[in-house]
Amino acid sequence: MSKPRDMQLLYQRGTELLKGGALEQAIADFSAILQAAPNSIKAIFNRAVARRQAGDLDGSLADYSRVIELAPQDHEAYRNRGIVKQMLGSQTAACADWGTASALGNSEAKTWVRNECK
Repeated sequence: MSKPRDMQLLYQRGTELLKGGALEQAIADFSAILQAAPNSIKAIFNRAVARRQAGDLDGSLADYSRVIELAPQDHEAYRNRGIVKQMLGSQTAACADWGTASALGNSEAKTWVRNECK
């Protein structure tokens, strides 16, 4: 699994599993990638998506925060972390993330700030 080709195949399978709703297996695939490549932004991001869909909001929040740590200009990570924060009941924190996402060019987050962050 340490070969780049193997990791690419595992990533592709994890992505397909995520799209198909096999969330636990997708999480396992992305986690396996992260064993070998702990800073793989794509694997962390997709595991965050799968965790959120599976109801693991704390895990999803941690993954999105890690993406932001590694790629502070990633407006999608801020937008999605804001969604998770809103799901956890923290509208103020959600709005802060959406504000950052908006400032980084995310038009959807800009709309949310205007409509939901008064």
